[in-house]
Amino acid sequence: MGWSDVVVSPQYDDLSILSDLPDHLVQCLVGTPNGSGHGIPGLRPLAVEGSGDALLMTHLPTGALLRIRYHDPETPKQRTPPWFYPTKWRRLRQDAALDAQERNTLDAIPPMQKDTVDLLAGLVARLTCQSDKEGWAVGWLVRDPMSRPFREQSGSDFTQLWGGEHHWTLRWGGYGAVPARDVARALTHPIIGILDARATKSTETHAEVRLRKARLTLEVHDILISEYFPSKNRTTPDEARR
Repeated sequence: MGWSDVVVSPQYDDLSILSDLPDHLVQCLVGTPNGSGHGIPGLRPLAVEGSGDALLMTHLPTGALLRIRYHDPETPKQRTPPWFYPTKWRRLRQDAALDAQERNTLDAIPPMQKDTVDLLAGLVARLTCQSDKEGWAVGWLVRDPMSRPFREQSGSDFTQLWGGEHHWTLRWGGYGAVPARDVARALTHPIIGILDARATKSTETHAEVRLRKARLTLEVHDILISEYFPSKNRTTPDEARR
């Protein structure tokens, strides 16, 4: 499974991720019992839909739903996998309450204002958007699908989001990092962009997008992000950063 084959497919009140190996992808999103704590805090498996057509998960703190749907780019009309053995799915944690580590991680996240929630939700829904005609792509931020040179002086892939209330900053980097202006373009595009979102800055390495009171700063860097965050914004090593 390559990230280039994993696609975000948002619909109203239904966020789906398409993959030809859904059972493998879920292990990146949900932890296992007595595991290392990797995954999204509070995310739990809920149900297998059809014959492996989709794996439905729920987020305990918010009640939000996430589907990992089967999709093979070689056979796009096929909605059911030719075979389905939910080995990884069965190993996921099933507990119906947050544990102490999850609560600590969630408590460490600063409060987020509603306009910011709308803006960041719009970003998630557009993480795999691209326009070959216009020459831009979001590409999971660090998996540029366009035919252009890799960034120089860039090391391992990294992403990090931090902020509070109305202002948040998203920083990323790596050899396949997409330009900041591409992400701003996806968020403010006249056809597929977020309604009322506007870019106030837009360059290769720095952009800023506003939605009502919310402000999202977009930055591409060549070194690990922890070098940039002030000490007051750093949290415990247990905090999920990707």
